[in-house]
Amino acid sequence: MFCPKCQFANLFWGRVDHDGHVTEHFGRRCHGLDEESTPPKQCDFRFQFKECRYCQHENDIAARRCEKCNKLLIDPDDLLKQALSLKNCKVMRCAGMTFEQQASTLVITYHDEEGDTLKEFFDMENKGQRSIFKHQFGRRYLQGTYQDTTLDMIIKQSHQFKHPDFVIAKQKKTFLEGGR
Repeated sequence: MFCPKCQFANLFWGRVDHDGHVTEHFGRRCHGLDEESTPPKQCDFRFQFKECRYCQHENDIAARRCEKCNKLLIDPDDLLKQALSLKNCKVMRCAGMTFEQQASTLVITYHDEEGDTLKEFFDMENKGQRSIFKHQFGRRYLQGTYQDTTLDMIIKQSHQFKHPDFVIAKQKKTFLEGGR
């Protein structure tokens, strides 16, 4: 698996599809060295990470505190337990997702094993909405190589985005708004 940051060819165990494309691998961090620094340091690109909700730093998935701001990181399992106890939230175990275009809006539909669905909307003409989409989905696209692109290209390449394991939706009036 080539690192999108330093192009180092990492060797990780993983899964491939029928065409031989890597669909999932079990590497956490790039093993390449940044030889321009003295002494040489390991590349800081993380394929799998736990993001700090305070400073958005990408930490190792086993980290308890943020490497950058030292604040306590929330365990995703604890967040899931908390959401399950709330009355105005719906937690869905996501089995897949589909992308569709409605004018300039990207509609992502999450599907679970029982046939339930939740929808999330991104107005791709709005710079802020594009930024949120890139933040939420960019690292799930081809192991983090997502570049800001057109809505048509996102729809054409939608099969390459990895769906989340769980979707936590907050109730807003009569509809549910998705989140991760």
